[in-house]
Amino acid sequence: MAKTPGTFTDFAKTREGVEAVLQRLGAGAWDLVLVDAGGNWTRAVFHSEEEAKAACAELGVPVHDGWDDPALARRVDSLDAWATPGAQRRAL
Repeated sequence: MAKTPGTFTDFAKTREGVEAVLQRLGAGAWDLVLVDAGGNWTRAVFHSEEEAKAACAELGVPVHDGWDDPALARRVDSLDAWATPGAQRRAL
C-alpha cells in the first residue's frame, strides 16, 4: 500500500468541501486530484486504483470516477488562479 502524500493530507485537513477525482493515466498509473470548495486543487499519481481509493478513505474524502460531476468540473474551471487573491497558482 502506498503512503498518502503529505501534501494531500494537508490539503484535505485544512480546506473545506474537498472531493477527489480519480482517472487512469496509463497501464500502471492513476491520477488523483483533490479539489476544494473554492476550486483550488492538488494532484498525485498512484500505482493502482485501490491505492488511490485507499488514500481517499484515509482522508475521509469522497471520490468520483472521472469528471462525472459537472459542478465539480465547473468549480475547477471557474477559478482564475492568477486573478484570485490566495488562489494556488500553477506554473505554465
